[in-house]
Amino acid sequence: MLAGVRHLPHSRWAGFVPGAVGLGVQSVFGLPLRLGAVRVGALTGHRCEARDLTDEGLTAALALRDALTHHLPATSSRGGTGVQVRDEPHGTPHRAVVHQATGMLCVDLGADLATALGRLRAYAFARGRPSVAVARDAVARRLRPADDRGRRDTGREPP
Repeated sequence: MLAGVRHLPHSRWAGFVPGAVGLGVQSVFGLPLRLGAVRVGALTGHRCEARDLTDEGLTAALALRDALTHHLPATSSRGGTGVQVRDEPHGTPHRAVVHQATGMLCVDLGADLATALGRLRAYAFARGRPSVAVARDAVARRLRPADDRGRRDTGREPP
């Protein structure tokens, strides 16, 4: 939970702070959604005031999180929730295509998973594209990775 978004170090939150403040966001809250030991997402919220959640607000957010998490297994067995999911500008890595692209980049670059995911997300961020869109291009081999010396394989610009 981050109250006072404006005062966060820009070096740690490169594109987030100016974007959030520009939208009037002053506080951000995130609660993990878990099924057993597996984290399946997060419930996020924001305030237009720089202050923490009250005890009552936190209790309500936790109850909502628990209700959503309890509902996930039932909805996924029917082939989806019916909820429209947007591709966020610098999206979350919680989509199958992002995981697949990360694995492919890991092999192509000879890098670990964290480095491969970081490269994919950095490429998306630098170009103002959703991570999911870049991942789709990587999986379809419309993007080819560059090694750390900048040499490129065939194809468009690399992640």
